[in-house]
Amino acid sequence: MNSFKITLSIIVVLFGLTVVKGQDLMKHRWKNRVIVIMVTEKSSSLLSDQLEVFKQNQAGLEERKLVIYQATPDAHKLGMHNDQWSKDGTLYTQHKLSTEPFEVILIGLDGHVKKRQAQIFTTEQLFPLIDEMPMRQIELRNDD
Repeated sequence: MNSFKITLSIIVVLFGLTVVKGQDLMKHRWKNRVIVIMVTEKSSSLLSDQLEVFKQNQAGLEERKLVIYQATPDAHKLGMHNDQWSKDGTLYTQHKLSTEPFEVILIGLDGHVKKRQAQIFTTEQLFPLIDEMPMRQIELRNDD
């Protein structure tokens, strides 16, 4: 009976850790849209190129309530200017679907994936996609 209680306790703790890690992005739900850039290595030139595209369009990102995450198999970080990586690959393992070394996903305000691609996400692609979303249309009407 003691081993059953220990096993049950371990399962509860592991499940709790999974839920907490899974909720990393949930803190943005209904507040921010999220871009997750997933690369196999932090030194990826595609990661640098993608970040440069976003840095050149910072005002458009802010206007659309976008936050950027960078994720590798063993770490992740929030933002483009932050140098502090968290040693946790959960974000990558939870969201990486392709076998490509580079993948970008857009998550809407509702917490659902809206777009996923294995190439640089230009703002010419991204901004119209977001601007057509129902929640963004409401935001635009409320701004007028």
